[in-house]
Parts: sequence; structure tokens; C-alpha cells
Amino acid sequence: SLSVVIYGPMTIYDDIGKFLQDVGMYLQDPQNCDRKVRYRNPHRLSGLDEDAPMTSELRRVQSQEKRAEELLQTPIDVFSDFESHTLISETIGPSCLATVLYSHQKQALTFMRKRENGWALSEADQDIWRECIDDKRRRYVNNITGDIQDVIPVQFRGGLLTDPMGLGKTLTTIALIASDRNPTGKIAIGKDNSFEQELSKKKTTLLVAPSTLLDMWNAQLKRHLKPGSLKWVTHHGQRRLLTTAQICQYDIVLTSYQTITSEWRKRESVSSPILLHKWHRIALDEGHQIRNSNTIAAKALCSLESGSRWIVTGTPIQNRLSDLMSLLQFLRLYPYNETAVFEAHVVEPWKRGNEEQAIQRLKKIFMAIALRRSKSVVELPARVDLVRRLDFTEAELEQYCEAEISIARTLDDAIRTGSYGSNVYANALQRINQLRMICNLGTLVNFSKQDKNKYLTQDHWNDCTAQTYLDGLITVGAAKCAECGVDLESSSQQAGEESPQKSAEGRLFECLLLFCSQCYQKRDKKRSSQCYSCGKPTPCPSAIVSTSCSSSELPDGTWASNQEIEFPTKVKTLLEDIRSLPGNTKRIDLTSASRAYLMEPHWNPHVEEQAFARIHRMGQLLEVTTIRYVMNNSFEDVCPGFLSQVSN
Repeated sequence: SLSVVIYGPMTIYDDIGKFLQDVGMYLQDPQNCDRKVRYRNPHRLSGLDEDAPMTSELRRVQSQEKRAEELLQTPIDVFSDFESHTLISETIGPSCLATVLYSHQKQALTFMRKRENGWALSEADQDIWRECIDDKRRRYVNNITGDIQDVIPVQFRGGLLTDPMGLGKTLTTIALIASDRNPTGKIAIGKDNSFEQELSKKKTTLLVAPSTLLDMWNAQLKRHLKPGSLKWVTHHGQRRLLTTAQICQYDIVLTSYQTITSEWRKRESVSSPILLHKWHRIALDEGHQIRNSNTIAAKALCSLESGSRWIVTGTPIQNRLSDLMSLLQFLRLYPYNETAVFEAHVVEPWKRGNEEQAIQRLKKIFMAIALRRSKSVVELPARVDLVRRLDFTEAELEQYCEAEISIARTLDDAIRTGSYGSNVYANALQRINQLRMICNLGTLVNFSKQDKNKYLTQDHWNDCTAQTYLDGLITVGAAKCAECGVDLESSSQQAGEESPQKSAEGRLFECLLLFCSQCYQKRDKKRSSQCYSCGKPTPCPSAIVSTSCSSSELPDGTWASNQEIEFPTKVKTLLEDIRSLPGNTKRIDLTSASRAYLMEPHWNPHVEEQAFARIHRMGQLLEVTTIRYVMNNSFEDVCPGFLSQVSN
């Protein structure tokens, strides 16, 4: 490869930048410079800074920026020592609760009720802010940085309940809502604040959850509340509230992220009482769903008004530390709901090489507003995690190797020709999807000869090609709208709750930018001579895609009941394992299961852990065994979920 370092006078600074940009080239940070001069890059925002670094300092600056990026990309392991160890008193569950709380749930109720009182200004170092008297003046100290201000900090009520799955966060949340009423049934009013007084009259809690969990929430409310104690309603699908007056008739309104997203999109033409109401409390179940602040759901929920705001999730960080910033924005945690402040107080120290200060500040913020305990607070049966390595049959291995060679050929050709465009990426994704299907379905997967070759030679874009590439995006969890961030696969699952057989549709461009149908319709009105998705001089072709379609099919025909079926290796092994287990009585509670089989590794190890936690939780009486199936000598060896298990 050829590396070129460009030196020149500042008089041609803008001209050089424009020329290179016009021909589609962008200057990167140089690796080696033999002169000690100011680093001026017309393609960097810092190019005109007075204190731009010297070229001799670039390696140090790049190292600091890399460390800062590592901080924002840091996975959930950063929180392994962020568990709450402070001794918390216990609050007895409210009288309208039909279920007795465990000790750790009573402590959580204490924490949540205390957080809803607002800042603990009189308790030194226990909160983000504290009050002090300085020279007979009342002032306020930021416990994170030591900064002092004269103005009382913007009030904050709420926080994060981040216990891992299986510790009863649902019941704890119900107990908090039920505690709004005192033993006489009247509404409990907090401190004298006009906005809070108004909210107390409208004491309704908005509870937002994935649509697949709404039935579970209804069942849990019926189970844990005494009959007639609280009223709740589900605002979802065909059952919608029409006015804010209707909202005030209920203690709890249940709705889904999908419903919030839908009503936010239509807010200019259709009035939504959910968006207009001033809520007593908003609680987000599986709140990590708003970790991307650019999604419509995140924007809609951040705009809602409420007295207190809660995020309930066992995984506040799904992929990287930057996920946390979106959660702080929803909570309106002053001043860290402002990205610039968070970066100045946490990210900048990391950039300067002071990693310890950055981590300690982050820990103080988290510990002040979040409650996180390990599963050791309750006594659970042991859990044994096993990995079963399986070998392909001869026929499966032949088919797998053929698909694997195609990937290698695609990548080798790209390296040889220097072509790294979207087509290469899409081809690789599709081949990986084929490998995945072979690992799961073996020789039942039927890729025609035409299918195997068309992606390397096809020079036009059509519905079939686009659908094939969508399958690849879904495989690696990248089927997200470029405009609003909604995941088309999960959106399809949620839409199915409202209308069976319903799928999510979108439009996929040849440059591999995907838009949901609503965002595409809005953008389509703003037609341009250039591609509005990737910025090319001419529009890229696009095609409609759907999550209900699949570009690959099983063999044609049906199987007779007495027909011999050659099951894929994974399915055959699963059936053999299940047949060897003793029979057991059936119960609808997932804790009746004591064995969990993971048929394929997941790209996100936290999703795997959540799946296993469905059975290894409070109420489980038996030792739990988890079994991961991994095909030997396949791409499954490098899936993050499997690698995480190996490292553990």
C-alpha cells in the first residue's frame, strides 16, 4: 500500500480539501511525519484550531483519542464492580399488595421512594449534588467534579433499577406504583411543589414495555395486587385511549414502544393523549430499548412530561458505554443529560490519560441514581453452563465448505482489486447468512446454483437481490432504519402482536442503507438529483423488502407422516437429548424448565444471558443446566456469544 503525507502552505488549505473531496478522497491522520509542523487537516473539524497539535505529537494524541473511544465502546463488564453495597433499610410493601416482598425488594422500594423525593442535598456525597453554606450564602456542590454553583440544580426524581433478570424487578415496580396510595386509599403527596401537586391529582403511571410483554404485565398486576385496589388499562393495538380525561381514570396505563413510536410519527395530524398528558410517573421496562437516542421511540419518550422517570432493565449497557448517555437523557439527570457535559466530565479526563478519574466519576454517577445487586442477594439453585461441540455430517460439511469458499473468493477478489464498496459487504453478509443456515438446517437448505453465483455477477438491483441482502443484515443484527433507528426485525415481531401475519416493510438501497416505510415516504417527498442515502451524484436504485419474506427456501414439496427425514445435526442432537430426559409435569411458568438449549450462538452475549435467566431466577427449585450447540470448524466459533462463554 502507498501512504502519502501532504505538506503545503495554508494559502491552499481550502483548495486542497475541496479538490480531494470532489474526487471522493478524504485525508486521514498520518502515521509517520518527518517534519515538526502544525497538523492542519481540511477534513477534520480541528484543522483550523489555534492549538492544533504538532505532527510530532500525533501519536500521543491518537493514543488518547483511542483510549477515549475505548471508554465509549467499553462493554457491560465495566459495571461488574458497580453493584450497590450500601446498607439500605427495608420498606414494607403497601397494603394493596397481595404478595409479600423479599428483603432485597423491600430495600429496592426504599431506594426508589427515596429517589422520588428528589435530590438528597443534605446528605454529603450520597447524591450528585449537595447543599453548603459558604460565606452565609446557600450554594450547591457537584459531588462528581467539585464544581460549585449558586443556582439550585434542576430537580431530578427517578433513576435506574438494574438488578439482573430473575430478582423480581417487575414486582418491585408494581410495589412502587401501589405505594402512591396510603393505607386509607388517598394519594400520597410529596413536597410542596405546584407541578408535583398537579401531578399528584393525576397520579397515573405510564408503563412502557415491549409489546410481547404487555400480557405478562397484565398477568403480574392481577397476581400481585389485591382485587379492586388499582385500575389499569392497556393502550395498544385497537384498544386506545382517546382523551387525557380517560387517562385520569386509571392508576396505570400500559403501552408499548411500538405504540409510542407510531403515535409520535402521527402527532402532527392525530392528537395523542399519551404524548400530551403530564404523567405522575413514567417507567420503562426493558429500558435499554432506547439506548440509541436517534430512534423515534427515544425521542418520543424523552419529550414526555412526568414527575418521576424510571428505567428498569437488567442490561443498561447492551454493546457500549455510549448507550448510557441516551438513558441519562430520558431520565433528565441534570447536568449529565447534556452530552457535552457528560463528555467534559467523564470522556475528557479519559482523553487526557486520567482513566482512573473517568471511571470513578462514572461510578459516582451510576451509584447515585441506580440500584444494582447480584443474584447472590437471593439463594438460587446452582447453574451449570455446558458447550456441546457437534460435527457436520459428510453432506453438511460438503455444502458448508462450498459456501465458505465462496466467501473467501469474494473477499480475495475485493482485496486484489481494491474494491471495498457496499456490494462486497452485502455479498459477504449473504454468504455468512448461508453459513448460518447450513449450521442450523444442514442439507435442508436448498441454494440453487443460480443463487450461489448471482451475487458476484449481478449488475442490477431488484426485489430478489434486495431481499437477499436484507437477510444478511438481519443475520448480524444490522437491519435498522438509517433515519429513525428502528429494528425492522423486532418491529415485525411487535407488529404481529397487533395484527397476526403482519410484517415490517422497508426500502433497501444498493448502497445498503435501509429505511422503514414511514421514513422512506417522508424522504421520498424531498426528491434530489443525488442519492439522499449515500450522497452519490446519481440516485442509487432501491427495492421494497419485507421481514416476512426469505430469499432461501427449504426443498419443495411436503413430508408425509411416515416419510424418513434426515434431520440437521443440531436438531437430531436436541431430540436425542430430550428423549434421554425423565418425564416431568407441565407448568406454564418458565421456572418449570431446568434445562435450556441455545441452538446457535448470538452476536450479542447479553441476549444469550437474558434467555438463560428466564429459567434461572426466583422461583426455580432445581439445578439449571444450559447447553450451547456449536458446530465444529464453522463461523460459530467466532460469534461473540460463544467467545464470551469460552473466556468465562
